[in-house]
Amino acid sequence: MRHGVLIAVALSICWAVGLPALLGQGASTKATTFTASSPAERAKAEAEECGRRIIDLYLASKWAPLEAELKNSVRHFNNMSQTMRQDVTYIRQMFAECRPAWWRQCRSSSNVSFEAEMWGRKFMANYTPADMLGMSGPVGIKNGKILCVVSWDPTKVDNPDPLEGELAKKFGLTRADLAEMIVWHELGHNYVTTFLPVDTVLQLYSDHEMLFHHLQEFYADLTSIYHCGPKARRGILLSRIDELTYYRDAEEHTRASHAIGALLLAEVLNDPARFPAFHLPGKVPEQKPELNTIIYMYEHMDLNWTLAQDRAMKDIVRNFLTKYGEQVLRRRGEVPLASKLTFMLPAGDDRDIQPKRDQWVTQQLTKAIQAGKADKPEEATTRTRIHIILE
Repeated sequence: MRHGVLIAVALSICWAVGLPALLGQGASTKATTFTASSPAERAKAEAEECGRRIIDLYLASKWAPLEAELKNSVRHFNNMSQTMRQDVTYIRQMFAECRPAWWRQCRSSSNVSFEAEMWGRKFMANYTPADMLGMSGPVGIKNGKILCVVSWDPTKVDNPDPLEGELAKKFGLTRADLAEMIVWHELGHNYVTTFLPVDTVLQLYSDHEMLFHHLQEFYADLTSIYHCGPKARRGILLSRIDELTYYRDAEEHTRASHAIGALLLAEVLNDPARFPAFHLPGKVPEQKPELNTIIYMYEHMDLNWTLAQDRAMKDIVRNFLTKYGEQVLRRRGEVPLASKLTFMLPAGDDRDIQPKRDQWVTQQLTKAIQAGKADKPEEATTRTRIHIILE
């Protein structure tokens, strides 16, 4: 869906651990005995419990209590294990990325500009409230850069009301999660229009309009997947199931969703153990193996989402954009995959490559099935086609 030159529209679119004192009969009561009831052991137990609360709150995207627990963790930090200190440090960094100082401005009912940061680059975001899900469009040119306005419904930002739909209910998605997806998606449109010289952008639009819009949606979704919190990150994938099911070859959101699905699927098939929450079908799909395996993987995503898997997913996106971000632009929408194959964003350009990817998926999925790393055929359940109602 487009509204004027360069406008890209968004989607129409947790345990406490105690260390009990194990004192058997006849246990020594000398002062030198080091038990779980000693001050040092209690301090370590409290520190680990604090760390686990932080992990649980982060994975549940509970931002206010997470912020409070991160402040509380300062007094426990030195008593945490090395692994827990690393996890807490990582989450502290991710909290700053997911909830930057300007986030409160996203629910403003008035026009406002704020300096946002995306992919380590700062730019001025010009926001105007709207009663639609979200959109982005140009407002002018300054210092050789295209200035864009971003827009979304501010009443959804930080709104705890639940979303409707089978998978939305399963994963406890809220309007706040939906708003988070959209805010970062709309800001992600600036990857092309803000970070490239204006002449390059205008030429890209003028000579390759369809490719331009495909690239816009591809970078917008990658930005949203990376910068969102864990709940909204999964929500992005879930929100694309219907789009991938009712496929439209020429539609930019569909093709961008397929490209990102192919990117993730190649990583999962190369190392299924790294992504235990992503289930694989127990039988190779008879039609469109790649596409239907992506849909199955999204539909059957497990609720048990670990910090390691969430971090791995972010790493895939960050490493991809760091290594190939500008190359995808230069090569007219060519997306390199971990399968050593590629995905072309425009469907016409991808026609001769798709069979090769389908063959690779068939081979890798067959290996996973034979190794017992896929669902049994009888475990696969049929989903409804109303996964998430975006409103």
